Amino acid sequence: MHIIKNIDNLALLNYNYMEKVQLAIVNLLGSILNDNKADEKLFADNPQEFWDSFYEQAYEQCVGPLILDSIEKNGIQPPLRTKLKFIYLRDKTEKLYAIHLQTILTLRKIMQSGNVRSHVIKGTDIAQLYKTPSHRKLGDIDFYVEDYPLAMKLLKANGIKVEVGTFIEKHDNAKINGVEIELHKQIVQRYPTLSSKKRYSYLKKHVGDKAKFYCMYTILHNIYHLTHTGLKMHMICDWNQYVSTYGIQHILETKDELVIKYANAFNSILIHYFGLSKEHLKKEDGTYMLPSEEEQLLGEEILATCFDLKNILTIKRNGGITYINYEIAQYRHFLGFKATVNEVLWSSLNQTLHLLLKIKTTIKRIFKA
Repeated sequence: MHIIKNIDNLALLNYNYMEKVQLAIVNLLGSILNDNKADEKLFADNPQEFWDSFYEQAYEQCVGPLILDSIEKNGIQPPLRTKLKFIYLRDKTEKLYAIHLQTILTLRKIMQSGNVRSHVIKGTDIAQLYKTPSHRKLGDIDFYVEDYPLAMKLLKANGIKVEVGTFIEKHDNAKINGVEIELHKQIVQRYPTLSSKKRYSYLKKHVGDKAKFYCMYTILHNIYHLTHTGLKMHMICDWNQYVSTYGIQHILETKDELVIKYANAFNSILIHYFGLSKEHLKKEDGTYMLPSEEEQLLGEEILATCFDLKNILTIKRNGGITYINYEIAQYRHFLGFKATVNEVLWSSLNQTLHLLLKIKTTIKRIFKA
């Protein structure tokens, strides 16, 4: 499918390669998040195969409930079979949201009994930026505590078993109400460059302040997934909700070149594909924080990785380890990705060490038994 759309003298590369299904998903997300009208032509006279792929990709991108909201808002009529799938998925997401809230309430009561300050990261916390919080994709619960040793004692006293040393040093794991809990002793994993001492200090200082915390955390979190485990559309939606709620002033105040560069790249996606008004990018002096052409190209690359497009895709994954395709490195010479490539090796080594620690702990338990 070859559609060329020129915006600000830049031909957005992905429009030449995105399938109709992918264009439809992005179009509906922009409609529900930024109150735009959907493009009716994308949804007319489509066979069942289109709708099957449409649902599968919406599910894979973790945006099913948002897509159904947009379908209903725009009066689009998918086949009944497809709509029922979306309704079931949205109902399931709403029920999980309620379970998360109850689980978080339980955890907070336990922490308050020992005067331990705690914070939910992402999940139901960032979901509050959405029109319907219960329609934001949820997984496990990231629960950060400021006094970790005391928090562990409180959990044990309340009969909650915590698995120690099961993944990486930033958190241990527990399960409540069938929900996986990541009990954070660190806000983020301490990589040498991505979460540098300066960035970590910023996050620790502002945890609990959505406007200042998520302007950096969301960008760092998205970069990590982009270069390690894969970026999904719901993560871009989180950024859309941050910018449409708080604007860009706090981003500029970080004075962090990498954060600002990637913020501009994600903003390019929001402007050109999600239809976000540039008024949300207005600075205090009345000018706009608009992405440069290089940052627009980075945004194109980021979007390409979400849909595994072949035009400027530079990230290949195999067994959870990220490899960089240097054949098209011309798209990333300015991107600041060199640091994150090193972090792939750091992450792999880190997880290997913790796997060995888990094996050692298991062997000790066997011999004690």
